[in-house]
Amino acid sequence: MPISKSQYLKGLQCHKALWLLKNKPELKSKVTEATQAIFSQGTEVGKLAQQLFPDGVEIKFDPKNFKGMITKTKKLMDEDSSITIYEATFDYDGCFAMVDIFKQAPGGVEIYEVKSSTGAKDVYLDDLAFQVYILQGLGYTVTKACLVTINNEYIYDGIKLNLKELFKIEEFTKEMLVKTKHVPNLVKAMNKALAGDEPIIDIGEHCKKPYECDFKAHCWAHIPDPSVFSLSNARGKDWDLYNEGYVKLEDIPLTKSVLSQLSNKHIQQIESYVQGKTHINREAIAKELSKLEFPLAFLDFETYQDAVPQDAGTRPFEQIPFQYSQHILESKDAELIHKEFLADPNQDPREPFIRSLLNDLPVTGSIVVYNQSFEAGIMRKFPVIFPDTAEQVSNILDRFYDLMFPFQRRDYYHPEMQGSYSIKKVLPALVPSLRYSDLDISEGASASRAFVGLRTLENQEEINKIKKDLLAYCKLDSLAMVEIWKILRELSS
Repeated sequence: MPISKSQYLKGLQCHKALWLLKNKPELKSKVTEATQAIFSQGTEVGKLAQQLFPDGVEIKFDPKNFKGMITKTKKLMDEDSSITIYEATFDYDGCFAMVDIFKQAPGGVEIYEVKSSTGAKDVYLDDLAFQVYILQGLGYTVTKACLVTINNEYIYDGIKLNLKELFKIEEFTKEMLVKTKHVPNLVKAMNKALAGDEPIIDIGEHCKKPYECDFKAHCWAHIPDPSVFSLSNARGKDWDLYNEGYVKLEDIPLTKSVLSQLSNKHIQQIESYVQGKTHINREAIAKELSKLEFPLAFLDFETYQDAVPQDAGTRPFEQIPFQYSQHILESKDAELIHKEFLADPNQDPREPFIRSLLNDLPVTGSIVVYNQSFEAGIMRKFPVIFPDTAEQVSNILDRFYDLMFPFQRRDYYHPEMQGSYSIKKVLPALVPSLRYSDLDISEGASASRAFVGLRTLENQEEINKIKKDLLAYCKLDSLAMVEIWKILRELSS
C-alpha cells in the first residue's frame, strides 16, 4: 500500500491515525475554516518561494494520475541536466513524494522544502528526510537538502518584496545523512501496521503533536466534557490522572496523594464543578473595581496577520489592527454610547485606525480591556510609526484596566468556565443571554480571515454582509465587558 509524504508524517505521529486514514477516511474530521486558511497560506507562500528559483517548470498536480506526474518529472530531467522543477514527483519502494523545489546540479540534485513558518521544526526535517530517502533509493546524490521558511525580521518597504530577505534558506544535508537511515525501518513498521487490523493505541499526547490529529474526535469519543483534560494549565497532570484511570472530574478522589499532584486552582475547579458552586471573593472584586474611574470606555481590538507583508514598514506575521469597538459610560447611570471603526481592507489600516481611535476615546477615565497585554502591545507600536501620537498613546496606556484580572486570579469562578478565564467562557457563565454562537463570525481568528478575505471579493452584497458580521462580532466583545462589569459591580456592592 503506497505511502505518501503526508501519510508518512501521519504514521510518525500515530500508526492508528495512518491506518484510519487508509481504511476509514470517513471518520476524519471535517477540515475547519482555520485549517483550510493555513493550507491556503502555505500554497501562497510556496508559489512565491518558487520565484527564488526562476525559470522552473511546474508539474501540475493530478490526483488521478500520479504515474503521469512521475513520468513527466523523469522526462524533464532527462531533457535538461540543469533543470529546476516545481513539485517534482518521485516514487520508490512504495513511497511517494512531491518535492516543492527540485534542482539538477553538477554532482547531484538539490531539494528545497517550503514552509509558511518562521523556522525549522522536527516535523519539517522528517518531511525532508522522507524525500531524501526516496531520491537516494532511486540512485540520486542529494548534494543539498534545505528548508525555505519565512524571515520574520524582514521589513517590507511597501514598493517591492525582496524575496531573498523575506525567505530564509537553511541547509540540513548533514542532518539528513543520519535521519534518512531510520526511514526504511519506520516505513516497514507503518506497512506492518497497515497490513493488520486497526491498531490498538490509546489516546495520548501524540494526539496533538506535532499537529492535532484529524481523527481525534473518533479516538476521543469516550472522553466526556468536561473531563480531566479540562483542567486549566494542567502541564501533564491531566495525563497523569488519565493514566491512573480517572476520566471524569467527579471521578477524581481528592485524597492526599491526588491532592499533592494538583494546584489550588485545579482543586477549586474540580470542587466547583462537582458541587455546582460559584466561588466569589467580593472583597477582592470590590478592591479591583475601585481602581476604575468614570467615564469608562470598554474597548476591544481585532487584528490580522499576513505571512507575506502587504503594507510598508510591516513584518511577516505582524499583528495589524483593523477594527475596534468601544462602549462608553460617562457615569454609573448614563446611557451607553457605542463607537466603532472598520478599516478599508484594500488600504494600510494602521493610520486610519489610530486616528479614529484617538478621536473616539474619552480623554479621561479608565479604558477597560480584556487581556491588556494584547491591546497594549498593539498600542505601543503606534508612536514608532506615527511619532505625533506618542503623548496620547502614553496617556491611554496609563488608563488601561484589564477586566480579565478578577477571573484570572479566580476572585470569581463559575463551574461553566471550565478552568478558563477567556471571555468566551466567562460571558456565557455570567451573561447567558449574550451568546457568540448567535453570530456568523464568533471568534477572533474567523474575524481576521474574513477581513483579509475582503481583499479578493467582488460581490458587493457579500462584502456588505461580511462587514456587518465583523462589526457585530467586535461590538459583542466590548458589550460583553460592559455586562460583565455590571455583574461584578453588583456582586461587590
